[in-house]
Amino acid sequence: MKYEVHIGLKNGQSYTFFVIASSKDEIINHIINKHGNGWYHFVTKEYVRYQVLKNEIIGIGISMNGEEVQEYESKFENL
Repeated sequence: MKYEVHIGLKNGQSYTFFVIASSKDEIINHIINKHGNGWYHFVTKEYVRYQVLKNEIIGIGISMNGEEVQEYESKFENL
């Protein structure tokens, strides 16, 4: 499945990119995995290749799929 991922860094910069993965947990584990080197590599939506130190990442956001959006919106319909 294709996910849109947003990461925020300690210096205030944020980046958005796409990842193909089987689950959101797989994405998060890959980003914060401490067993590899200390760098995380990605290509932004604007086709710029970046590498950032993993310990500089302070936030990770992952887009919802269609079912998750419907479930989220249905929580507010009955308020």
